[in-house]
Amino acid sequence: MELLRFRVNAGDEALEGHLRTASSRATYISRTVQNDIIECCGSVILDNILQRVRNSCYFSILFDETTDLSHTSQLSLAVRYVHEGAVYDDVPEFVDLHGEIYDNDVDNVSSSADYSRVDMI
Repeated sequence: MELLRFRVNAGDEALEGHLRTASSRATYISRTVQNDIIECCGSVILDNILQRVRNSCYFSILFDETTDLSHTSQLSLAVRYVHEGAVYDDVPEFVDLHGEIYDNDVDNVSSSADYSRVDMI
């Protein structure tokens, strides 16, 4: 909401007009819509990273585990690659290790794990 107020105060007349005239059910500023937009943006960014990796001559995949402030184990997936003569390091995803293991059937961890992210490269 603060970002919307900032845009309106910065002179975004189209946004201001939309917020003033749209039905309260059609403003598209709910938490659900915001999460959908964030997910779509993340998907576009991930697609761009994967396309660069596919087009690069050299790349490596790195995994690192760390514990965050809430004592949750996080696995970071990092991709290092060469694109147009420059080396890039991107971290397209963090995985909650505890959640991945205990949300799935512990006896079938290897078969229930989602490896499609790595297969995309």
